Amino acid sequence: MQLKSFLKGKSTIYLLGEPMPNSAGEIHLGDHYNHYSVYQDYVRDLEEQNALGNNPSRVLCRGQFTNLWNALYPFVKVRKFKLVSGHCSMCALLSEIRSNATASGKKEVKEKVNELILLHRSFYMKERQLYYERR
Repeated sequence: MQLKSFLKGKSTIYLLGEPMPNSAGEIHLGDHYNHYSVYQDYVRDLEEQNALGNNPSRVLCRGQFTNLWNALYPFVKVRKFKLVSGHCSMCALLSEIRSNATASGKKEVKEKVNELILLHRSFYMKERQLYYERR
């Protein structure tokens, strides 16, 4: 199933903000993603694979994508609001670079920025953990 393998391979990118379920068993997409942006990435990725001749597959329409997403991943939700209203300056800078790379179709840059975001978040999560241990 092409969608399932696509989402499994991209899960660390889309779930940047929250890789662990919350108390309701839900996982929220990262701040800059929603179902439509993930669908756009899916279409772009599949079209690239088809152009290269790597196991050509039919691209699902958006309705099929959404229905399959809801069937396979009912626990993955789009966050309606954020409890934190701002970002640190590094988060804001990386988010802006990622948005520009996405808009201009620079996939390699976007992937590298996603790696930097993961690294940055791991640092501040460690700081947060140490803070709570000292309380």
